[in-house]
This record gives sequence, C-alpha cells and structure tokens, in this order.
Amino acid sequence: MTQTDPPVYRADLFVNREKEIETVTKALENIARGDAEQVRTIVFRGERGLGKSWLALHLHRSAIHRSAIKEKASTRIPDYRIVSFLISLTPPPKELQVGEREWYITSNDISQIESGDERHYEHLLQELLAWIAKQLDIVRSPYASLRDLSAWLAQDLRKKLESEQDLIICLILDSVFEANRGFLDYLERYLLAAFAALPRVLIIMTGRGRPYLWKSPYLRLEREDQSLNPFSLEQVTKQIKNHFKNHLKDHLKNHHKIHS
Repeated sequence: MTQTDPPVYRADLFVNREKEIETVTKALENIARGDAEQVRTIVFRGERGLGKSWLALHLHRSAIHRSAIKEKASTRIPDYRIVSFLISLTPPPKELQVGEREWYITSNDISQIESGDERHYEHLLQELLAWIAKQLDIVRSPYASLRDLSAWLAQDLRKKLESEQDLIICLILDSVFEANRGFLDYLERYLLAAFAALPRVLIIMTGRGRPYLWKSPYLRLEREDQSLNPFSLEQVTKQIKNHFKNHLKDHLKNHHKIHS
C-alpha cells in the first residue's frame, strides 16, 4: 500500500459514526412500518479522509443487518429483511476483498467516463443493471438495450416488492459526487430515478465536493443530508490502538504458522 492508498476497511477498526448509523436504522424502521413521511434518500457528505467509504462498507456488511436482527426480537416493527447493494464509483483498494453484492468501477472505466464516452456510460450501466437483476434472481435478456433493461428491472422489482412484503432494498452508492456529471445523468435516468420511486427502497449516497443536481424529486427534494464531522482525538486514538492490537495478532498468527 502506498501513502496515497486509502486504508483497507476492517469492521474491527471501525469507530464512531453512531449518529449516521442511527439515521439509517431509523429510516429502515420507518420504511418497514410503512411510514409515508419517511424520506427514502439519505446523503452523507464529507471531505477526503472522513471515512465515507468505510461508512458505506460498514452499513452494507454489518450495521444495517445487525439492526434488522436486533429489531426482529422486538414488537415495535414488523419482521423484515434487508437486501443491500454497495455500488462504488471508485475502484477498491488493492488489498480489499470484494464481498457479496458489492460492485466496484474499474480504473479503465473511470478513464473512459472522464473522456465523456457516452457509449461507455451505456455499456457500464447495462453491466450494472444486469448484475443487480442477477443478485435479485431476476432474469432478463443480456442483449436488451439499456432503456429496456432499466424499464424491465423497475417493473420486475416492483412485482418482487409486492409479492415479498417483508423485503426492503437498500442501495448504497459510494463516491457519487466525485463522478463525471454526464455519467451521473445516465445513472439517474436508468437506475436511481426508477429505484427512488419504488416502495420499500432506501438509497444511501456518500460523496465529497459539489453535490449533483438530481432531476427526480425523490432524489432532489425528498432526502436527508448530513455532513460527516471530523474524528475526535479520542476516536483517532481508539482506532490506532485497535489497529496495532490487530496487527500484533496477525503477526503472532503468522509467526505460529511459520514455526509450527
């Protein structure tokens, strides 16, 4: 790992962000209750180094699913299950093992997107929509146009949500505002606008810099925005201690393997 590479996410090193996790948990609870007033788009913004990508990964891999298990033991809300997707618009760190229902853009994709290649926008989104459909066991022709694939996925997902009343879809998009504006227009047109209009779908975005002006009212108006605060000295100290503790454990484990 070079100095410019971000550290690789580890759940045991994750600290703070209880406020943001609580925001997401409450939104999921309200969606499960059928609360019509609950906004279904949440945006977390912050500058580089504030842990946006870690927050996105932690929500996808751990936090929101722990909250679902916890709440099922309670009578406060109906039983529900969450299917979450992590879509990152930056490539993963080299040492990160990509997990289940995680999709990362590649460096080559970024180069072509930055060049304004609209044909590549379409190709990439066809791949993404087909991947989402496969994760949800929705089968459609891989040779369909992007427009048709988008319409069919929205239609099939609506039917799936109607037939599976305990299902909540959580779409987590990382590093959104750093992406090319032309590509974001396609992303909204063929994925986000359709998902945002569906019941029991929560969209979470992270990003830094100038926000994108979405056209869909669900994304532009009916959303909650939060700014990530810098970590306190106490929180940084805790993370450093956890890092060295785990580094020592890994070192001792490797030492034992070598000498056993």
